Amino acid sequence: MDRRYKYSTNIERAKRCGASTPPLNATSDQKNGISFIILTKDKPEFIVPLLSQLQSAFSEINSGDFNFECIIGDTGSTEKNVLSFYTANSHGELQIYRELPYHFSKNNNLLSKYARYSNLCFLNNDIFLKNPKETLLSLKAKVECVDDLEITGMQMNFPDGSNQHCGIFFSSSPQSWALPFHIASGENAVQNKTATFPPAVTGAFMLIRSKTFYELGGFDESYEAECQDIDLCLRVRRIGGKIQLMPSHEVIHHENGTRIKNEEHHRDRSYFLRKWQSYVEMHYLSGAHL
Repeated sequence: MDRRYKYSTNIERAKRCGASTPPLNATSDQKNGISFIILTKDKPEFIVPLLSQLQSAFSEINSGDFNFECIIGDTGSTEKNVLSFYTANSHGELQIYRELPYHFSKNNNLLSKYARYSNLCFLNNDIFLKNPKETLLSLKAKVECVDDLEITGMQMNFPDGSNQHCGIFFSSSPQSWALPFHIASGENAVQNKTATFPPAVTGAFMLIRSKTFYELGGFDESYEAECQDIDLCLRVRRIGGKIQLMPSHEVIHHENGTRIKNEEHHRDRSYFLRKWQSYVEMHYLSGAHL
């Protein structure tokens, strides 16, 4: 048999698309709930309010049947306010792992192994929740639905109220052909009344079933800083899973609040195109002229 067809099932083929990442192992005693995973470094004006919001919401809604926790991966903070917050709060539903060398994919994969709950929510450290309790309850309601949904993203706004994230599509511009971009970014915010189903969602706020994440090997560790979230969404699509964007005006994203504005990682983008350009052209850009 041709070696290309050795992997006969959808899940095996999707794993092979991320073959540079070894399989992850879920803990056998995972309980119902959501484990938030956040990478961060310094920026107390972002991370301290976000963690305080989450802690407060956890204390209100955690129960015996469904719980939330937060796993922090710190990549070298030296800011006094951040370190003092860690000292005062490194217990209970906050797990803090420090001195990690920065690598988005590797760090998130590592932290996912410490998760106690059946769903993972990857969250940027420059997110602000207008109503943390209601946002968490909406995520709880979503994961308790029994369907073939595998990844859920969240509609997000810039601080000025304009759209930051309404899902991901792929560029038909010759200068950025087949690369992902944020739909309607910077446009006047219009809250969707119902969920939408874009090709992908951003890893700045991405909820995925733990079992699916582990089976697919997590984020492809060949990516260092960009595109690993889109790669994961496309691998989920290859196994027939749905990608959903939840409507919200309750989530603010200070995009590039912790990265250099307009920073580009060309090696990651080249790798994404080598893996996915043909797939993207076939499924999303077939109406555009090559």
